Amino acid sequence: MTKRNDKILYYDCTNYYFEIQEENGDKKYGKSKEHRPNPIIQMGLFTDGDGIPLAFSLFPGNSNEQTSLKPLEQKVLQEFGCEKFIYCSDAGLGSESIREFNHMGKRAFIVTQSIKKLKKEEKDWALNPQIFAVFRTTKK
Repeated sequence: MTKRNDKILYYDCTNYYFEIQEENGDKKYGKSKEHRPNPIIQMGLFTDGDGIPLAFSLFPGNSNEQTSLKPLEQKVLQEFGCEKFIYCSDAGLGSESIREFNHMGKRAFIVTQSIKKLKKEEKDWALNPQIFAVFRTTKK
């Protein structure tokens, strides 16, 4: 058995639709990633730094995905002994509350931001080649 790469943990949510017209149990009408008008169930997933699943949860389709993070992360903290890691997610899971939660103890966070959605001055800063260098690798 090898040791997990638990210094970086990734978290994201997705949802699954059902070919039904009525809500049933946790299958609720919500914002489908595929923009379908069917009831959905949502899933939150933590993976380790190598992309290997660590923990997941299922929750009703009409729930805000941001509320899924803290209970699952607390489970990861307790059951896997991960206490020093960097939480990485997209902007949809980077609310102020989540960032504060992942700034406690030995944890840190990285949250991506869409360049297209930035204000002009922030976009200019983010795309300035004097500030950020783009590294490209080519196959020979």
